[in-house]
Amino acid sequence: MLKPVFIIALAAVVMIGVVVFGALYFNETSQDVVEFNEGINYSQVFIYTTNSEITVNVEVADTPQKQSQGLMFRENLKWDHGMLFIFDSESVLSFWMKDTLIPLDMIFVDETFRIINIIDNALPCNIEPCPDYSSEKPVKYVLEVNAGFVETNDIEAGDFISISPNSSK
Repeated sequence: MLKPVFIIALAAVVMIGVVVFGALYFNETSQDVVEFNEGINYSQVFIYTTNSEITVNVEVADTPQKQSQGLMFRENLKWDHGMLFIFDSESVLSFWMKDTLIPLDMIFVDETFRIINIIDNALPCNIEPCPDYSSEKPVKYVLEVNAGFVETNDIEAGDFISISPNSSK
Protein backbone atom coordinates (compact mmCIF):
# COMPACT_ATOMS: atom_id res chain seq x y z
CA MET A 1 0.00 0.00 0.00
CA LEU A 2 2.79 2.42 0.77
CA LYS A 3 4.39 1.99 -2.62
CA PRO A 4 1.47 3.41 -4.74
CA VAL A 5 1.12 6.39 -2.37
CA PHE A 6 4.86 7.08 -2.65
CA ILE A 7 4.70 6.92 -6.46
CA ILE A 8 1.71 9.28 -6.57
CA ALA A 9 3.45 11.72 -4.20
CA LEU A 10 6.66 11.59 -6.21
CA ALA A 11 4.74 12.17 -9.45
CA ALA A 12 2.96 15.16 -7.88
CA VAL A 13 6.26 16.68 -6.72
CA VAL A 14 7.78 16.20 -10.18
CA MET A 15 4.73 17.76 -11.88
CA ILE A 16 4.79 20.76 -9.55
CA GLY A 17 8.52 21.17 -10.20
CA VAL A 18 7.98 21.06 -13.96
CA VAL A 19 5.20 23.66 -13.75
CA VAL A 20 7.23 26.00 -11.53
CA PHE A 21 10.39 25.62 -13.62
CA GLY A 22 8.43 26.10 -16.85
CA ALA A 23 6.71 29.21 -15.55
CA LEU A 24 10.00 30.73 -14.44
CA TYR A 25 11.80 29.75 -17.65
CA PHE A 26 9.14 31.07 -20.01
CA ASN A 27 8.69 34.22 -17.96
CA GLU A 28 12.40 34.98 -18.37
CA THR A 29 12.74 34.06 -22.05
CA SER A 30 9.49 35.35 -23.52
CA GLN A 31 9.61 38.93 -22.29
CA ASP A 32 9.57 41.60 -24.93
CA VAL A 33 12.92 43.24 -25.53
CA VAL A 34 11.16 46.61 -25.37
CA GLU A 35 10.65 46.67 -21.63
CA PHE A 36 7.32 47.77 -20.23
CA ASN A 37 8.04 50.72 -18.00
CA GLU A 38 5.67 52.56 -15.72
CA GLY A 39 4.32 55.77 -17.19
CA ILE A 40 4.84 54.60 -20.77
CA ASN A 41 1.89 54.10 -23.09
CA TYR A 42 1.87 51.17 -25.48
CA SER A 43 -0.11 50.76 -28.66
CA GLN A 44 -0.06 49.29 -32.13
CA VAL A 45 0.57 50.89 -35.49
CA PHE A 46 -0.82 49.29 -38.63
CA ILE A 47 1.04 50.03 -41.87
CA TYR A 48 -0.89 49.56 -45.11
CA THR A 49 1.31 48.87 -48.11
CA THR A 50 0.32 47.90 -51.64
CA ASN A 51 0.59 44.21 -50.74
CA SER A 52 0.01 43.85 -47.02
CA GLU A 53 -0.91 45.17 -43.60
CA ILE A 54 1.94 45.18 -41.09
CA THR A 55 1.46 45.45 -37.32
CA VAL A 56 4.09 47.12 -35.15
CA ASN A 57 3.84 47.07 -31.35
CA VAL A 58 4.98 50.49 -30.19
CA GLU A 59 6.02 52.39 -27.15
CA VAL A 60 4.41 55.83 -27.43
CA ALA A 61 6.58 58.94 -27.00
CA ASP A 62 4.04 61.74 -26.66
CA THR A 63 5.76 64.12 -24.23
CA PRO A 64 8.95 66.15 -24.68
CA GLN A 65 10.71 64.02 -22.04
CA LYS A 66 9.80 60.71 -23.71
CA GLN A 67 10.64 62.15 -27.14
CA SER A 68 14.09 63.33 -26.08
CA GLN A 69 14.84 59.91 -24.52
CA GLY A 70 13.52 57.96 -27.52
CA LEU A 71 15.26 54.61 -27.98
CA MET A 72 18.55 55.82 -26.51
CA PHE A 73 20.62 53.17 -24.72
CA ARG A 74 18.41 50.28 -25.87
CA GLU A 75 20.57 47.31 -26.78
CA ASN A 76 17.82 45.36 -28.56
CA LEU A 77 14.45 45.86 -30.17
CA LYS A 78 12.16 43.01 -31.16
CA TRP A 79 11.61 42.86 -34.91
CA ASP A 80 7.93 43.85 -34.80
CA HIS A 81 8.40 46.53 -32.11
CA GLY A 82 9.24 50.19 -32.30
CA MET A 83 8.60 53.66 -30.93
CA LEU A 84 5.91 56.04 -32.13
CA PHE A 85 6.59 59.74 -31.61
CA ILE A 86 3.38 61.79 -31.53
CA PHE A 87 3.56 65.58 -31.77
CA ASP A 88 0.82 68.17 -31.15
CA SER A 89 0.97 69.59 -34.66
CA GLU A 90 2.77 69.14 -37.95
CA SER A 91 6.23 70.57 -38.49
CA VAL A 92 9.47 69.68 -40.24
CA LEU A 93 11.25 67.41 -37.77
CA SER A 94 14.88 66.37 -37.41
CA PHE A 95 16.04 63.33 -35.47
CA TRP A 96 19.50 62.16 -34.57
CA MET A 97 20.95 58.89 -33.29
CA LYS A 98 22.98 60.22 -30.34
CA ASP A 99 23.45 57.41 -27.79
CA THR A 100 21.17 55.12 -29.78
CA LEU A 101 22.83 51.72 -29.83
CA ILE A 102 20.92 50.02 -32.65
CA PRO A 103 20.45 51.07 -36.29
CA LEU A 104 16.91 52.19 -37.08
CA ASP A 105 14.56 52.96 -39.95
CA MET A 106 12.60 56.20 -39.45
CA ILE A 107 9.15 56.56 -40.99
CA PHE A 108 7.83 60.13 -41.13
CA VAL A 109 4.02 60.44 -41.26
CA ASP A 110 1.78 63.49 -41.77
CA GLU A 111 -1.49 64.31 -39.97
CA THR A 112 -3.49 62.39 -42.61
CA PHE A 113 -1.48 59.27 -41.66
CA ARG A 114 0.33 59.21 -45.01
CA ILE A 115 4.00 58.22 -45.03
CA ILE A 116 5.90 61.27 -46.31
CA ASN A 117 9.53 60.24 -46.00
CA ILE A 118 11.60 57.25 -44.91
CA ILE A 119 15.15 57.13 -43.63
CA ASP A 120 16.63 53.66 -44.04
CA ASN A 121 19.33 52.36 -41.72
CA ALA A 122 20.11 55.40 -39.58
CA LEU A 123 23.29 54.33 -37.82
CA PRO A 124 24.11 54.68 -34.12
CA CYS A 125 26.19 57.68 -33.10
CA ASN A 126 28.11 58.08 -29.86
CA ILE A 127 30.47 60.90 -30.82
CA GLU A 128 29.17 64.34 -31.75
CA PRO A 129 28.48 65.82 -34.20
CA CYS A 130 25.86 63.25 -35.14
CA PRO A 131 24.01 63.58 -38.45
CA ASP A 132 20.45 64.88 -38.49
CA TYR A 133 17.71 62.93 -40.26
CA SER A 134 14.95 65.24 -41.51
CA SER A 135 11.34 64.63 -42.39
CA GLU A 136 11.89 67.18 -45.20
CA LYS A 137 8.17 68.09 -45.05
CA PRO A 138 5.81 68.76 -42.14
CA VAL A 139 4.85 65.61 -40.20
CA LYS A 140 3.02 64.83 -36.98
CA TYR A 141 4.24 61.28 -36.34
CA VAL A 142 7.55 59.45 -36.54
CA LEU A 143 7.77 55.67 -36.29
CA GLU A 144 11.17 54.16 -35.46
CA VAL A 145 11.71 50.46 -36.18
CA ASN A 146 14.69 48.16 -36.62
CA ALA A 147 16.91 48.90 -39.61
CA GLY A 148 15.82 46.72 -42.51
CA PHE A 149 12.18 46.56 -41.41
CA VAL A 150 11.07 49.03 -44.10
CA GLU A 151 12.83 47.19 -46.91
CA THR A 152 11.75 43.74 -45.72
CA ASN A 153 8.10 44.82 -45.61
CA ASP A 154 8.15 46.91 -48.83
CA ILE A 155 7.06 50.06 -47.00
CA GLU A 156 7.19 53.17 -49.19
CA ALA A 157 6.41 56.86 -49.08
CA GLY A 158 2.74 57.22 -49.98
CA ASP A 159 1.67 54.21 -47.90
CA PHE A 160 -0.63 54.86 -44.95
CA ILE A 161 -0.70 53.96 -41.29
CA SER A 162 -3.35 53.80 -38.60
CA ILE A 163 -2.81 53.94 -34.87
CA SER A 164 -4.91 52.06 -32.35
CA PRO A 165 -7.21 54.56 -30.62
CA ASN A 166 -5.58 54.58 -27.19
CA SER A 167 -2.44 56.31 -28.50
CA SER A 168 -3.54 58.96 -31.00
CA LYS A 169 -3.41 62.55 -29.84
